[in-house]
Amino acid sequence: MPKGSFSGAHLERFGGGGNRPDSANTFMADGVVAITMLGVGHSGDAAVELLETRAIEFSELLIAISSEKTFVELAAEEVGDGWAIRSLYRRPAL
Repeated sequence: MPKGSFSGAHLERFGGGGNRPDSANTFMADGVVAITMLGVGHSGDAAVELLETRAIEFSELLIAISSEKTFVELAAEEVGDGWAIRSLYRRPAL
């Protein structure tokens, strides 16, 4: 990587991006690696939970999140307590 580059700039394109039809609504191994580009650390146990142990649970939560709008397009009333992302965020820590 060139000097002065920010690895996080590659997040959305790493491994082909997170909106590929074959990986929609699923946490994939390349996504677990990609978040490290933002300086986010996670344990091996957390990776196993996301990718195997609780994969179906997290996939169902991702399906509930609409991809019709970007975050900046959402109105304030759309991101309240009933917002699907809040359910995902409130899950016990991995």
